[in-house]
This record gives sequence, C-alpha cells and structure tokens, in this order.
Amino acid sequence: MKFFPQSIAVYFHDVDVNEFEKTIKWFVRHKYRFVSTDELKQWYEGKFNPTQKICHVSFDDGKRSNVNLLGICEKYNVPITICIATGALHTGNYWWEYVKAEKGHFEAFKKYDFDRFNQELKLLKEKYELQRSALTVEELIEFEKSPLVTIASHTVSHYILTVVPDNVLETELVESKNELEKLLKKEIDVFCYPNGSFSKREIERARKHYRFAFTTESKYLNRNTDDHMLIPRIALTGKYHRNLLKIFRIWQFFKRYKKFFSK
Repeated sequence: MKFFPQSIAVYFHDVDVNEFEKTIKWFVRHKYRFVSTDELKQWYEGKFNPTQKICHVSFDDGKRSNVNLLGICEKYNVPITICIATGALHTGNYWWEYVKAEKGHFEAFKKYDFDRFNQELKLLKEKYELQRSALTVEELIEFEKSPLVTIASHTVSHYILTVVPDNVLETELVESKNELEKLLKKEIDVFCYPNGSFSKREIERARKHYRFAFTTESKYLNRNTDDHMLIPRIALTGKYHRNLLKIFRIWQFFKRYKKFFSK
C-alpha cells in the first residue's frame, strides 16, 4: 500500500523492551524487510533492490540497556546500528545526565558556547556521582560480535558540534573513529551527528572521514535525492502508539502546528 512509507530509517535511545518489540512486530506485520547498514549503503548505490518495503533500525549513544534488545533482534532478524559516543565507554555516563541531575535547563545548556559548556559541566561532574548508563569497552566488544550489530561513530564527547571550535570538531570526528577501529579491528565508515546538529562545516568535515552519516531529520528515505552524509531518520522515542504516529509523520505534523490546534 502506498499509504505506508516505502523506505524508512528509525532510531531509538534507551527504549523499553516491550515497547521496542511492539514496534518491531508492527513492521513485521506490514511486511517490511529490515536492512543492515551495508544493505542500506548498497540500496543507495542501486546495487540492492528488494521488492519489499525497507526499514533500517539504529540506536544512538551506546546505552547498556541496548544489549537487552538483542534477543528481540534475533527473534525477528533485525540488523541494527549502534552509534557510539566513545568517551562514555570510559566515563560511564553522558554530559546531559549531569545536567538533568542538577535539574538544569537542558535545551539552554546545549546552546552554551564551548568554554561555558565545559566549565559548567566540570562543576556538575564534581558534584554528582551517577550510576553507569553507558556500555563498557568489554560489553561493546562482546555486543559487536553479533552478526546483526554494526557500530557507527557518534563522536567522543557527544558535543553539539555546531558550537565547537574547528580543532575540537576534528578531534571528535577522528578520535572516535580511530578508537572504535582499534577496539573492533574493522573499518568504521558510518557517522551520526550528535543531537542531529550540523551545518555545512560539520557535513564537509565528516565527509572527509566517513562514507555515510545519519541525521535526526524526520523524513523518509529517498535514494534519488538524499545526500549520503545526510541520511534522515525518524525518532521513535515514545510509547508504541506514539511511535506509529511518528512513523506516519502525523506526530511531527501535530508538533509543528500545535499552536494552531491550541487556539
């Protein structure tokens, strides 16, 4: 049915196991073929032409809880891409967890200039000791052994790249790639923009080091028009029924025009 998106990429963060399985079962019920990152690359290059609708599934950040979803992926044969912020492999947590611990204004914090961001984050890290939420190095290596799992770079620190200096941008792009390649002993040629934030500068710098990059732009896939460094994905961050609204882009429409509905 043409009403259904024919080609779609979706992503999750720290998703509930039951909600994840409900969403996957919906795609199975409607005869989607789940495609790996390599198959998605081949599809964009015209080398892979399945007759079914296609769906690519990814996860951002590298949360420990993602390991709990592997059984569901195996049950329904769902290849997944995990976008890893390598700094958290060692520290155990992500910067926004400290902001939330302080009950700080998350959106405002993201807009701080680079120096203020780091100064305030340093104080928060000294103030709070958090329970680990990120994969460890050992867990990542074990997780990646699954034939269903592909690892992508998500920078080192998950900085908002549009506000960092040129030298920091280069470090974030290169060091995350290098560390993952060293740990996993394979090429890492896929990148994911933290927070979905990018400008021409970030795109062109990423293009020098990666072959393929994911955004958080809420659009369907189009291999005739998509830039390979700007692959759109739809965020499935809510409950099952909200996820369905997002898949059909009804939720995004409502959010964009909610001020008119509230009058």
